[in-house]
Amino acid sequence: MKLIAAALVAALAGPSLAQTPDVAPFLELHPSWQVRNKKSLFNWYDPSGRYSLVGLRMLLETGYRVYVAQRFQRVDNSGDPDTLDEYYIESRGHWRIGKQYLPFGRREIIRSSVLGARLDTNLLLDEAPISIAACDGGSGRTRGVFGRINGAIGLSFAVGNHIGIQATDMTRFRDLETAPGIGRGHRLALGADTAMPLGSAQLTAEWVSFRRGETNLDIDRDVSELRLRLPTHGPGDRASVSWSRDWTERQDHMLFEIQFASNERVSFLPMVRFEGFGFKDFALTAVMRL
Repeated sequence: MKLIAAALVAALAGPSLAQTPDVAPFLELHPSWQVRNKKSLFNWYDPSGRYSLVGLRMLLETGYRVYVAQRFQRVDNSGDPDTLDEYYIESRGHWRIGKQYLPFGRREIIRSSVLGARLDTNLLLDEAPISIAACDGGSGRTRGVFGRINGAIGLSFAVGNHIGIQATDMTRFRDLETAPGIGRGHRLALGADTAMPLGSAQLTAEWVSFRRGETNLDIDRDVSELRLRLPTHGPGDRASVSWSRDWTERQDHMLFEIQFASNERVSFLPMVRFEGFGFKDFALTAVMRL
């Protein structure tokens, strides 16, 4: 599959690369210091699964866009242990081919990067935007069809194999290092999400149901998240509080985070998480975009 994808990307980009593309290298860092279980940890990714990346963005003469991003550090037991985070060519708003984060919900509960092809279009009946992606990460990894209909209430589905196994999936409910990994997961996931203004704040809600587990350990599971994004003063500042619940295990998770900008390129993100009524961990992440 990787060879096929590379050939497709080369075939599409090849004629355009005969011209001089507009190339923009980038560096996006998320070094994170975390205190968990009375231990001090340092990683090049934060507890929400945002990796530190280095890569290139290219705008071709045809208008196609090429994106390649490599991770500074990977999570070894993830269902996606690749070094490359994403690599694809796209006609923005129409299609995308290559490794990419798949369309599902608000990308807070399921956020999987898999090799595939995506189509963005509108439904015939009510012109609602819809994104559909067919993907294949290889044996034991995520494969199948993912899709999302974007409306006042967004509806998402994923059907295939090994869904929800990556470190970047379910980060509100588990540590990145405890992701199920290759060979585990579910064959079906259904989701609904919405967003609504509350004065100068915004409330988002998402529900995801996992069904048809790959193993006896992968039980049917229903999870949800409510997030309140609070108003801030600076353009690079943000603050939010979220409540996530695993309805199957009857576990509640709270997350408090605030990001404040030091300048236009550097900001700091302290984060505190609670599991039930107990403290889970604290993290301080420096977000640097160069």
